[in-house]
Amino acid sequence: MKKTLRLYTAVIFTVFMVMSMSVTAFAADEYSITMKRVANDTAAHTYEAFQIFSVSKITGTGDNTTVSGVEWGDGVDDTALLAALKADTTVIDTVNNVTLGSLFDSCTTAAGTAKVLDENNGNVEFVKRFSELVNANLGTAAATGNMAAADSSVKLDVTTKGKGYYFVKDKDATQQSKSGAYTKYVLRVLGQEEIKAKAVVPTLDKKIVESGSEVSANTASIGDTVTFRINTAVPDTSAYNKYYFIINDTLCNGLTFDQTSVKVYANGSASALGSDAYTIKTGADAGDYTFQIVLKNAKSYSGQDIKVEYNAVLNQNADLTSTGNPNTASLTFSNDPNHEYKGDNEPSETPSDGDVTGKTPDIQTKTFTTGIKLTKKDGESGTPLAGAKFRIEGDGVNAVIINRAIYKKDNTNGTYYMLKDGTFTDTAATTATRDKYDSTTDKYVLVNTVDKDTQVASLNNIAYSKSDGIVSFVGLAAGDYTITELEAPEGYNKLASAITIKVEAQLDQTAKTCTWTVTKGTETLTAGTDNLYAFEVENNQGIVLPGTGGMGTTVFYVVGGLLILCAGALLVTKIRTSQKNK
Repeated sequence: MKKTLRLYTAVIFTVFMVMSMSVTAFAADEYSITMKRVANDTAAHTYEAFQIFSVSKITGTGDNTTVSGVEWGDGVDDTALLAALKADTTVIDTVNNVTLGSLFDSCTTAAGTAKVLDENNGNVEFVKRFSELVNANLGTAAATGNMAAADSSVKLDVTTKGKGYYFVKDKDATQQSKSGAYTKYVLRVLGQEEIKAKAVVPTLDKKIVESGSEVSANTASIGDTVTFRINTAVPDTSAYNKYYFIINDTLCNGLTFDQTSVKVYANGSASALGSDAYTIKTGADAGDYTFQIVLKNAKSYSGQDIKVEYNAVLNQNADLTSTGNPNTASLTFSNDPNHEYKGDNEPSETPSDGDVTGKTPDIQTKTFTTGIKLTKKDGESGTPLAGAKFRIEGDGVNAVIINRAIYKKDNTNGTYYMLKDGTFTDTAATTATRDKYDSTTDKYVLVNTVDKDTQVASLNNIAYSKSDGIVSFVGLAAGDYTITELEAPEGYNKLASAITIKVEAQLDQTAKTCTWTVTKGTETLTAGTDNLYAFEVENNQGIVLPGTGGMGTTVFYVVGGLLILCAGALLVTKIRTSQKNK
C-alpha cells in the first residue's frame, strides 16, 4: 500500500499553529518523531504519539512510500473506531454526495481500513473527519514528550512499537489560555524520511505613534493625547469551522480611553473597516481588560493583516515614578483546529461546549511624565513663605496638577474660590475675609479626570505657595518651561525675572525606561522621594535699592557733588563778605 500523504504536506502542515514537525532519519533500530518549536511559540507542550496501524515492512520514501503487513496498533480502539467510521454521516464529497461511512461499509480489517485512507488522502474533509474519529477512540500512547517553554524541540521515542502509522497530537487540556496553540492532528507513516511543516501562532505588536514613528515609550504632559497602534494578523483559518480573533487592551489609571477614536484596518487598506465589522466591549463586558475589540467573522480575514489605532489621554492619576504609565495588549484566538467551535464571534459561554482558545504574550508600552516643586522662603531666615503667586508656561502645560489638584475656572458651575495661601475653598468671601481671596468673583470646579473633553485652555496654571512655601507643578513632558512670580508675599519683593526650567528625557525603547534631567538655568535639580524635581526661591523684605553702578547711584553722586560745591561756594562768599566788613 502506497502512502503518498500529499494532504499533509499540502493541507495539514500548512495549518499548524504551534510548531514544525519533522520525521528525522533513523538508525535501523530506532524510531522517533521530533517536534520542533517555531520562533514565536512561547508555550510549553505535551505531545502524544499513538500507533494506529503497525506495519511489517516499509519501502521507499516520501510520496513513494509503500507499506505491507498492516495490522491494528494498540494506539486505537479498533472495534470502536471501525464502528464509528461506518456510522458517520458526514458528507465528504458534496459533488457526489458521498458520506464518510459509506466508504468503510465493507471494511473488516486494518489493511482494508488503511486502503480506504490511502485512496482518499487527497480529500481534506475526509482526512479531517477521519482524524477526529481516531482522536475520539484512542487507546494507549506509544510515547509522550514534554517540551518546556525554554526547549526548542522534544523527541517522541516509539522504538518499542516500531514501524507503523502514527497519530500525533497535543495532549488534551494542555494549551488552554496559553500563548501557543494545538497542532492539527498528524497521521504519518514512520519511515526513512524528513518532513518539515511550518506555521505560526498569531502575533501581536503594540506601539505608540509619535511624530509619524512607532515607539515603545514616550513622555507626555497631563492632558496630552497619546495615539496607540496595534499590528497583528489573522492566520490561515482553513482548518477551523470558526475562528475567534479578539484584541485585549488594558490601560493604567493614568490613561483615559477614547472609544470614539478607534479605527480598524484590514489587508493594508487605507480605509478603516465599518463599525459593523467589529464590536468594542468595555466595562464589565470586557472582563479583566479596559476594552476588547472582537473581529466579527474572522475566518473571512484569513491571511490578512489587521491594524488598530486609538487614542488615550494622560490624566491626573498619572504615575510619576519609574513605573510609568503602562498600556498592555494581547490577542485571544482559536487554537485547536480539531475542535468544533460553538460560539459565534467569541467562545461559547456554555460549559459543555468547551471552546478552546489561546492568548499571545502581553505587549506593553509606557508613557512617562514628571513634575517640579518650588519652595518659597525668606532670603534671610529661610522661613517658608505663603501667598506668593506663580504662573507656569511652556511646551507641556496642558493641564498641570497644582499642589496635587486640578481646578478649572467656571463662573457658571464653579463652587470653589482660590485663596492666597495656595488652597481652595467652597466658602464665599465676606467683608472680613476678602483679603484672603485671589478673587471674590472667579469660581472654579475640581477636575476629577483630565480627558479629551476637558478644555485645556481654561485649566488653571496659576498657583499660590501654601503655608509650607511649596508650589508643585505635576504632569510635565520633556520641554522648556517658564515660571513667573506674579505677586510676592505681603512685605516682600517680587522676583525681578522669570525662572527657566528645562526638562529632558532619555528613553530606552527596549527596556521601556526613562531617565529625566531637569535643570534650572545652569543648576541640575534632584528629585525627592515624591519624584518631583525641587528648588528654592527666595524673597527679601523692604525697598529695593538701585544696584552698584546703576543710574540711581550716579544721580546720588552728582547731586551730592553739587551740594558740596554749593556749600563751598557759600562758605567762600561768606568769608569774603566777612573780610570786607572788617
